[in-house]
Amino acid sequence: MNTDWGRRRAADGLEHLVSDNIPGKMLIGRLERVGMLELLIRDLEFIHPDGTTVLHLDEADVDLDVAAMFRGRLAFHRASVSGGRILFEPQPDGRLSLEAALDSPASGSSDPMGGLHYDMRRIHVQNLNVVLRLSGKETLRLRDTQGFVAIWRETTPGVRVRLERIEGQFDHELLGADVKLLQADGLVRGKDERLIDLQLHLLIADKRLAGELTVFDRERPPAAELTLHTDGSVETSLVAMGVKLGSWFTDSVRVEWK
Repeated sequence: MNTDWGRRRAADGLEHLVSDNIPGKMLIGRLERVGMLELLIRDLEFIHPDGTTVLHLDEADVDLDVAAMFRGRLAFHRASVSGGRILFEPQPDGRLSLEAALDSPASGSSDPMGGLHYDMRRIHVQNLNVVLRLSGKETLRLRDTQGFVAIWRETTPGVRVRLERIEGQFDHELLGADVKLLQADGLVRGKDERLIDLQLHLLIADKRLAGELTVFDRERPPAAELTLHTDGSVETSLVAMGVKLGSWFTDSVRVEWK
């Protein structure tokens, strides 16, 4: 483990171990440090079966939960991630793209709890790009994201992703103004009518607003609804800055003011 050759061999072994047990595959660019329970990985990727990269991490410092892994679960106590990109995209079978890369739907079984179970909690992320893609189109992109993320599937039929104290900058203007995410907290869920439920605190044209982002996906094409709460003074200020109020629609996102 003290040589480049030894660490590459260990990385190849980890790639095969994980990739042989998931529908997609995992790739490790470089295993930089190996301890008893800790790994420092550069360029860690999870690839969807269709070839799409659904999670790419520039650097991941991971503290493994060996006891959970002996029970057949992919798990760690904590992780610190710097740089990269995560893609949230609903699949035709109701799962998320990340979930489709990690575990197959139960084949030949009616057990919704089948498949791989994982528990990746307390992930501290920095400078991560978060992409939401609906109906094959990139809908929202949040860059330079920081905060805490947990990804798990233990007692649920679908994946759960918890976002805590997430902040970042939206790539696209909203209602003609730059938007900064001051804080987001909530859940992203697989196999659920309400795919995403987030409580938001935004900065739009230097004005602070609270709101909720909900993404529905089942029995119809995915649709995102963003509700923003304003008072009279905020509305007046935004109108004065040329930000159009009322309802605003794109192909995939509906924005309402209350």
